[in-house]
Amino acid sequence: SDIYALGVLLYQLCVGDFRKPIAPGWEQGIDDELLRADIADAVHGNPERRLASAQALAERLRDLPGRREALTQALRLQHEQRAAAEAAEAAHRKIEQHHARRTGLLVALVVLVLGLITSLVLYRKAVVAQAEAEHSRAVAEAVSGFLNYDVLAATEEEGRDTRNLTAQQLADRLVRDPPKHVE
Repeated sequence: SDIYALGVLLYQLCVGDFRKPIAPGWEQGIDDELLRADIADAVHGNPERRLASAQALAERLRDLPGRREALTQALRLQHEQRAAAEAAEAAHRKIEQHHARRTGLLVALVVLVLGLITSLVLYRKAVVAQAEAEHSRAVAEAVSGFLNYDVLAATEEEGRDTRNLTAQQLADRLVRDPPKHVE
């Protein structure tokens, strides 16, 4: 009970009113968190959890400047750690964004390369098809020329009726007497 009374007295000294009792919400009247902790440890509702002696409370109050400095350093360190963690998280997010952008660019590059390869393959097929068409045209012109000039010319003999000539007879005549420009 002596420790409890010392805690109440300390509270009253801090608020500047010796008639004010400790009531729920008393913590709001004490700005210094270390003094709040000292008073709370002295006036704890469970006697087993109160400070062990008046000397322990006196030592805590004597060491208040050192405890404040340690708390300030701890808060500063905590702030620095939080700032470092936030900076690391921001850097990590930037790296992830960079990786995502790089992945997107790689996908776009692969699509472009595949498109280029497809275009080249299709162009090559078109060139081959054009060459085949040119060859087919040349063959068709040669066949047409052969039929128009050579075969028909063989059927046009002077004074002879060639309308009833069979294909076999016409072929035999061409073999026997080939046209001049076909040889």
